Amino acid sequence: MTSITKKEFIYNLEKTVHHVDKHYFNDKITTHPNLKKLKVEWSNKMKICAGNVCVYKDGKAIIRLSKPILNKQPSIDILRILIHEMIHLILILDQNDNTHGTNFLNYINLFSEKYKIKVPIKHNFRTIDRKYHWICTKCDFRISYLTKRRPPKKHLSNGDTCHGPCIRKLN
Repeated sequence: MTSITKKEFIYNLEKTVHHVDKHYFNDKITTHPNLKKLKVEWSNKMKICAGNVCVYKDGKAIIRLSKPILNKQPSIDILRILIHEMIHLILILDQNDNTHGTNFLNYINLFSEKYKIKVPIKHNFRTIDRKYHWICTKCDFRISYLTKRRPPKKHLSNGDTCHGPCIRKLN
């Protein structure tokens, strides 16, 4: 990304979206006839997924990126998540498709082959500082969350489903 600084990238997401749209989507998103207004914002409330996109019936759309998850990630990872959400947006606008199916994978392959940008199908970050840790008393299954949510009642342990109780591990 040559004409946008890192500071602008992080703090002016709408400018970043226009830049990405121009360079990678040939202005298909911001000039799409079904899109009346696009808003892009950081969300402090999103603590499970890195990003999402919502398109409303009135033609307005919003892309949200998780500040708690992405704040310590390098710019390239934030760009990858933003592109991921923009792929969802163009597919919703063009085909009402919000899946990770064939159309989505075609865009992923295009970005990988043409632009050498590896856009993730799923957002998984191992470097997130998760504050809440749970351990199964039966199988030693461990899971961590950003929020106080409880782990699932069933979980996999060495390929088998375990129903053991999970207790919260205090830091």
